[in-house]
Amino acid sequence: MIMQDVNHQLFTESVCDEVILSMTDKTLDDEQKSAAAKRILAQLDLADFADTHPMALSGGQKQRTAIAGGIASSKPVMIFDEPTSGLDFSHMKQVAAEMTRLRGLGKAVLIVTHDLEFILSCCDHIVRLEEGHVVENYPLTAETVTDLKKFFADR
Repeated sequence: MIMQDVNHQLFTESVCDEVILSMTDKTLDDEQKSAAAKRILAQLDLADFADTHPMALSGGQKQRTAIAGGIASSKPVMIFDEPTSGLDFSHMKQVAAEMTRLRGLGKAVLIVTHDLEFILSCCDHIVRLEEGHVVENYPLTAETVTDLKKFFADR
């Protein structure tokens, strides 16, 4: 689970260590973990910050660091709460591509968001909740995109 306020999820002295800390694959040695972490950081435009303390990052960089840790965990189910907080458009698209890639790997990716552009970039199913109850549950298709856009426009 990647929380909306990632400041509660960053514990280590460097961005790279943050990603390595999340790794659950016990078959990887330290060198393999380091190489995997650097690949994930590069995918999220964080390679230049590998040795930086996470608390020295911008909000969007912290968000992507927490997402990198989630990706590194190799868990079959991943929950992201407002993963676009603090991200500019290009990084939002980058994170959306990662969500799509994870789904392609067979992971169950659950996203809690109010970000319509993000939804349209990577989601394939919508479950809308109001006051703790499911009020809509449908696949995202060309037909339902229009309804979704109308819902957001009316807000």
